[in-house]
Amino acid sequence: SSEILNTKTKNYIETYFKVHSGVTSFIEKIKADAARTGYVRTVMGHIRRVLNITSANKTIRSAAERIAVNSVIQGTAAEIVKCAMLSLSSALKKGGYQAKILLQVHDEMILEVPDGELEALKALVKEKMEEVSVVSLPLRVSISTGKNWGCL
Repeated sequence: SSEILNTKTKNYIETYFKVHSGVTSFIEKIKADAARTGYVRTVMGHIRRVLNITSANKTIRSAAERIAVNSVIQGTAAEIVKCAMLSLSSALKKGGYQAKILLQVHDEMILEVPDGELEALKALVKEKMEEVSVVSLPLRVSISTGKNWGCL
């Protein structure tokens, strides 16, 4: 039932924040900085103004706080994947590969890879994505292959 699911979800979230206690302070710092300055900044320096971050209306302020937190996290994730794509694109050209980057969706890259390059590209993609060093945390990449995106 939905009540059991809600309880499991609540317990999962509470456990996550207990295990990863630094996440809560990170989120609170983003909110406080946004309230103080009126904007947030991604790891690489992109700025987004956050309207209504100091609103007296709790609903409006909460929405602005979610925008602030999501902008930092999702914006930084976008920067990471962009850097990885640039690095991989350069490595593909330098290595003479026929593989092509077709699409980027959130934190994923979709490539078209000839069968003869598949194994080498698995290692290259993993290396190039994991070496992006815009954050101090290690990045871990998983690779999936298939004849088309629907097979992954």
